[in-house]
Amino acid sequence: MLVRRSQIPHDVFFSPTAGGVTAQGAAVEDVKDDGADVAARSPQPEPPRVEKLQISVYIEPSTARLLDEMRFTLQYEHGHKASKSALVDYAIRSLSADIERLVAAAEAGELDRG
Repeated sequence: MLVRRSQIPHDVFFSPTAGGVTAQGAAVEDVKDDGADVAARSPQPEPPRVEKLQISVYIEPSTARLLDEMRFTLQYEHGHKASKSALVDYAIRSLSADIERLVAAAEAGELDRG
């Protein structure tokens, strides 16, 4: 297979300059060393990775809408971005701290799903 290359004139990309110094070359020549030591940037330690487990939960469509509404309200009205997973994680941790509330919900039949 023969590859055909187009011929582009040299002056389309490169303009002749006086003395053979390009504009970029002149700018580089104008830079002077002031003798100041430049310290290398210290590497930032990476934040520790939190182990995450993938789970599947089934929720009602109205609950899914509430989750989306919470996420968008948090982001667009308060400027805090959070994933659905982060919101669910927070809700579970908050609810686990109030076990009496969870027991009351179970006794009221709020946890019974068909």
